[in-house]
Amino acid sequence: MRNDMDIQQNDNEHVRIDNNLVSFKLVQSIYNEITGKKETTTKRLKDAHEIKIVDLEQLNIKIKQLHEQYNIISSNCSVNIFHIDDCKEQFSSFERFKLYDSSSMSPCENILLEYNFLILLPSTQTTQSYSIKINLVSRVGVNKKSQSEHGFSRRFFGVMGKITGMIEIEYIDYTVARNFMVAIEDWYSSVTKNKTSKLIEFFQDWSEHFRFIFQATTIFFLVLFFYKHSEEFISSSPSINTLFSGSIVAFGTLYFAVLVAAKMGSISEEAIDSYHPLSFVKINRGDDVAITEFKCSNKKILIKLLQSSVFALAVNIIALYVTDLLGMG
Repeated sequence: MRNDMDIQQNDNEHVRIDNNLVSFKLVQSIYNEITGKKETTTKRLKDAHEIKIVDLEQLNIKIKQLHEQYNIISSNCSVNIFHIDDCKEQFSSFERFKLYDSSSMSPCENILLEYNFLILLPSTQTTQSYSIKINLVSRVGVNKKSQSEHGFSRRFFGVMGKITGMIEIEYIDYTVARNFMVAIEDWYSSVTKNKTSKLIEFFQDWSEHFRFIFQATTIFFLVLFFYKHSEEFISSSPSINTLFSGSIVAFGTLYFAVLVAAKMGSISEEAIDSYHPLSFVKINRGDDVAITEFKCSNKKILIKLLQSSVFALAVNIIALYVTDLLGMG
């Protein structure tokens, strides 16, 4: 049975409909107008960025410059600022956003820029609506907010702190959307970013094994110590009482040292996993204070990691010393 309309794709720009070449963009436009459907492209950001108001101004300029390539019928921009105290400020244009009160002491958690515009494409003579959402997260703000949470909520904010932004574009014509995405990515690549040292990344990759490593190391050295000094503690013809008391001391020491090692391993794992490179969106005075606190927090995390390792080692040394003094009974 023959279809009433035979459609064949002729090349990347045209399709053949009943032996007539028609612009692919025209077919796409008619299809989307009939179905009312839009496509969406997204990109997650995980870099530790340092974004200031001047960077946001450059982003706005870049998007406006891209508007000049198209016949824009209408457009608008809104800026939403979310603070860590659950307050939200909304500005109906970027020009109004420039009047934002930067003396606020409530740090920014994230900022959402949304652009909506209608494009009249010459090939179709129809208008197409597009939406761009750029959500930029302040890791410093998220960390500050997590300090007021407890239990699972705090751990949840720690996980969410790894995502620092999202770009989402709703479009009809992929070519148009791709041009805007490339422009935004080009802007983002120019933003100052921080990176974690290779050593810290190595520790974070192995952090889930810290508890086992601390325990295994403790068991290995204590068992080796007991074995090498067994003749000093136990005579060639030991009595039952001597063996019993020696076993009590050995297993008691080993058990206590392993418990401490496990705890220190857990503390070290939690500390290194909570370390994140500095990443922020700085738009007010509260952000300056939060950034300073975040830097101090990262230093304390590294100190905590070192202290837990040293403490675990010190407990092992003390355990060996006490065992030596007791002579295993």
